[in-house]
Amino acid sequence: MAAISALTLTTVLIVVTSLLPQSSCRYNGKYRALGSSPVEYVTTANFSVANLPTDTHLEFRRCHFPSFGPDMFKTLKASTRRITFRKGTVREMLIGSTTRLERIQVIDTGLVSLRASDEPNNYLKQLTVRSRKFSEWSPSLTSLRMLEEIDVAYCNLSYLNVQWFEDNNHLKMLDVSKNGLVVFDIGMSSIPKLERLHLWGNHLKELQRFPEAFPKLKKVTLAQNRWLCRWVANIRGAIVSQGVELMDMDGVCRVGWQINGGLCCRSGEDRKAATSQRKTNEKSLIHGGHDFIGMNGSVFGMKWRNTIVYVGEPLPIL
Repeated sequence: MAAISALTLTTVLIVVTSLLPQSSCRYNGKYRALGSSPVEYVTTANFSVANLPTDTHLEFRRCHFPSFGPDMFKTLKASTRRITFRKGTVREMLIGSTTRLERIQVIDTGLVSLRASDEPNNYLKQLTVRSRKFSEWSPSLTSLRMLEEIDVAYCNLSYLNVQWFEDNNHLKMLDVSKNGLVVFDIGMSSIPKLERLHLWGNHLKELQRFPEAFPKLKKVTLAQNRWLCRWVANIRGAIVSQGVELMDMDGVCRVGWQINGGLCCRSGEDRKAATSQRKTNEKSLIHGGHDFIGMNGSVFGMKWRNTIVYVGEPLPIL
């Protein structure tokens, strides 16, 4: 009896399998529970004829698209609202104005260039990039007007200009952690609705007009940078008075550095080092074609889990 049941079950499985739709891509529905429907091994050559699922979230795994542009976005089903590219290849991406996706993630694909068309896109809300080859933020991305979250942590950006984001009235989270940021140029610009800003793990020394340039800011990460102690000391009161919460802090500082309000910093730079750094900044800004405005902090304060931390005061034990 058991043998007959096993044989019957095997027969049913064979019949069901034969009825599954055939596709030029590998699609495995067992990942539905994880919130995405995987599509594997598709290339530019067969993308237009691939039998893509109609699910809300598609995850392209180990697919190869040297360039992914508006025409390919149009091939997606109308029901698709979110796509993820993981592993594989996506070197360049151009997001058109008619792209109706709400979220795009490009992870470990070797992405080099990310741009948007001149016409505004009023659909995309979340954008995530993970690529050490992604080193330049294109000002064309200002046309993505509905963005609420930008996550480009673990990339290779060295320069960002807040002016590129100030017309975005929906942006609430900006994460540029673990890049190579030397300049986060605020100037006289601001991001009116920004609530979370993540800057830890960069090469920043000071920020001008911080946090006043972000009037709605609630949470910030600043650890693992190269802060100057005079900037840290000057800026602390503003963080407290604006009610911003410092979400991280440094542990042991390197030799010659000191802890100040939870952040490792240097007490100052000699004239030779300062001159060298100024020349480096001027050179990078000339290459980038951006105007440079000096960075001047005013007052500063930090709050760690509702505890105000002042210079010389021990940090709360968590």
